[in-house]
Amino acid sequence: MAELKTVEIVSGLMDVKQVARYLNIRESTVYKMTMLKEIPHHHIGTKLLRFMQENIDKWLSEGANNGKNH
Repeated sequence: MAELKTVEIVSGLMDVKQVARYLNIRESTVYKMTMLKEIPHHHIGTKLLRFMQENIDKWLSEGANNGKNH
């Protein structure tokens, strides 16, 4: 059985590494999903990506494949 990973989230914001751990996927997959606008995310400046846990949870509950919002 796979071990559940815990992710420390501050202020409801997550970075790419935290989202990857939260979803149990690779960081490269998170980057790809943001490029394709498949996962809700926010750009801070030109390089930083942040994800709101609330939006990720909602996206997951809605089926994850219908999301294309950011």
